[in-house]
Amino acid sequence: MPITFDPSKADDADNLDVICPECHYKKDKFESVYYGSSDGVGRNDVDPITEVKLVDYYMNHLDQIPKA
Repeated sequence: MPITFDPSKADDADNLDVICPECHYKKDKFESVYYGSSDGVGRNDVDPITEVKLVDYYMNHLDQIPKA
């Protein structure tokens, strides 16, 4: 979960993962579509997605992300 969506996760080791640059790019695109802008200004009112398999799916299927 991006820390711009939930700043309390900034120090949570369980919220971190090591991923390759290509996957990081896909993750950022997913977060931008689902959670809203990374600066927190255009944040969407959505429930956090914590299931890794679901995040992985949406990273590779941006057109399937539920609309806020």
